[in-house]
Amino acid sequence: MTHILIVEDEAEIAGFLRRGLMLEGFTAEIAADGHAAIVAARDRPPDLVVMDLMLPGIDGLEVARRIRSASDVPIIMLTARDAVPDRVAGLEAGADDYLIKPFAFEELLARIRVQLRRRQRDDQPTVLRYGPLVMDTAAHTTSIGGRRIDLTAKEYELLDLFMRHAQQVLTREVIYDRVWGYDFGGESNIIEVYVRYLRQKLEANGEARLIHTVRGVNTENMSRAVIDLRKVAGREIFIRIVDEETPGWGHVNFDDFVFHDAEPKFAAVTGPTYTVLSGEESVKLATVPAGFELKLFASEPDIINPIAFCIDDRGRLWVAEGLTYPTRAKDGEGKDRILVFEDTDGDGKADKRTVFMDKLNLVSGLEYGFGGLWVGAAPYLMFIPIADGDEPKPAGEPKILLDGWGYQDTHETLNTFRWGP
Repeated sequence: MTHILIVEDEAEIAGFLRRGLMLEGFTAEIAADGHAAIVAARDRPPDLVVMDLMLPGIDGLEVARRIRSASDVPIIMLTARDAVPDRVAGLEAGADDYLIKPFAFEELLARIRVQLRRRQRDDQPTVLRYGPLVMDTAAHTTSIGGRRIDLTAKEYELLDLFMRHAQQVLTREVIYDRVWGYDFGGESNIIEVYVRYLRQKLEANGEARLIHTVRGVNTENMSRAVIDLRKVAGREIFIRIVDEETPGWGHVNFDDFVFHDAEPKFAAVTGPTYTVLSGEESVKLATVPAGFELKLFASEPDIINPIAFCIDDRGRLWVAEGLTYPTRAKDGEGKDRILVFEDTDGDGKADKRTVFMDKLNLVSGLEYGFGGLWVGAAPYLMFIPIADGDEPKPAGEPKILLDGWGYQDTHETLNTFRWGP
């Protein structure tokens, strides 16, 4: 069991930290002064130290130096001092992280887990292999079948996590926590986006797929249901579809009834399969009616998870990124953004991108006109006045016009409002 040493002279704070850490499955020991901390670290080596900077006797900086001289144990410094020189002094004394008082216990807990993972990672091999895929974590390089792969920082972290847990199923919660950490929250498709990026790079030369998705709760497939109607043969019947699924979400499709003389057998459906295509590739493969032409106006990574669009009188495209969908975030923690794309040179491609507003919550519908932007974001219908010009900017905060839509109304009514005739 992971053992944490708490170095804190305020008994109330120390007791609070100890109780919280023990509830999270750690063992915790309290040292009320610098001398006691040095003795505890020597006699009962901890896996991590949480230490206040201001201590009676030997101060926290000196305690950190002495512990660091004998051990590489992670040290998280707690202090009310938020000046840059104080933080620099703590880090130079040997602290691995620095947290300003007052702080949320959840943030401290997240930082503790980050430090423990880093230490665990340092103890593991520097070269990771899975089939033809090789990651050298010391050199920070990746290759597949001898072909070098250039990865962004987040792509590298995600692939590193997958490599260290090969043949294991990782939940979305684990991936969020390990890769995006405590700075990322809410529901979004950011994991799918980065998995798609990795697959594009790993499979660029036709290599076999290495990253697979296991679908379970909160996913849906197109499997067929077989109903025996022999008991009502020759009679008039009414078919009623009842969705009795209580956890998560899903859709019931009932638009493809087929009657069979004998009971049909259908192969099990484990989930839809997708071909990963770039925006340019999608345009090349798409078919349009005679006389029409298809051009790529904008695509990932300039747009992520678009959920609503509208076009203004100047031909600009307004897009809502649904990064909070499908569950409304806590107030103040929304991740949705409204972007504006414009073709300034008339070549049919967006060359100007403006972030109109961010930190919105569960946006699902947009409409432009009458001096502003009309936004559907359950449970609200809102209006954002626009100070227009070369750069579209909000002229004020969103105004709530109507309140009362259910949170489940994310892409139905509020996604389809339009100007009438």
